[in-house]
Amino acid sequence: MIRFNDIKREAGFVFGHRQIKLTLLVVFLLSSVSLWSGYSEMQEQQATIERLLDKDETERNAVLTHQSNYGMVAYYAFHLTYAPPSPLAFAAVGERDVFPWKHRIRMLALEGQIYESDTDNPELAFLGRFDFAFVTSVLLPLFIILLLYDLKAKEREARRFDLLNVTARNSHAIWSSRVLVTLVPLALVTLIPFIAFSVVNGASVFQTVTVCTIVIGSIIVWSAIVLAIGAAKRFANFSATHLASIMLGVWLVTTVIVPVTGHTIINASVDTPEGGDIVLTQREAVNSAWDKPVEQT
Repeated sequence: MIRFNDIKREAGFVFGHRQIKLTLLVVFLLSSVSLWSGYSEMQEQQATIERLLDKDETERNAVLTHQSNYGMVAYYAFHLTYAPPSPLAFAAVGERDVFPWKHRIRMLALEGQIYESDTDNPELAFLGRFDFAFVTSVLLPLFIILLLYDLKAKEREARRFDLLNVTARNSHAIWSSRVLVTLVPLALVTLIPFIAFSVVNGASVFQTVTVCTIVIGSIIVWSAIVLAIGAAKRFANFSATHLASIMLGVWLVTTVIVPVTGHTIINASVDTPEGGDIVLTQREAVNSAWDKPVEQT
């Protein structure tokens, strides 16, 4: 059982290291910057939608007054369609920088609109958005590895491991307390900025709690992976550097190789209609409709 004195002792030991405090500061800054970036982007998109709605109505009214039949109106009148950002879009921008989130469409002349796009630079879009989701799913496991990879290996190399286990009333309480006083501050510096931005952006309590639960669950899972590797008997004689290499290999496989491979397989296995077929189908339908009576079209 972990006692308060154990936590107090290990907290003094952990935070006596400058590296721990610097790491927590870096995580706090990364979390804050990523959230601010996403929040600013969503505010700009919302302002763009409001501005375009007003312009869209003005332009469509102008087209209606200058055309005498429905065909010409359908051909020349634009209609704004858009996907407004959700209350949590500031935390996970997703693919809003890859696929258009606003588009001006016409009922006719569809073929000229198929490949229209307002996306950003494709090279920058390929790299992905630096948002809160990226920080928690890709970068946070690296910081967990950095904080816990030498939890026991460092004590072994300093020849203090056996002494700690012998002199302590409960050796498990030492390591459990040390992990606890390391991970709880890590979770706090990650989630406090998110909670603040959630309140400002009007996210519901349920949404905020759900995201916090997911992040805490991710921290627990990655901590368990790191601790399991560090405690494995086959790695008992490995140095802290070798253990860190193994953990980084696990991180590379789970966060880079598996997602990229899965994405490639899905794209290769799922059939989608060809753009040329869409153009031909629409073109034939529209062109043939011009020869039909107005009552039919």
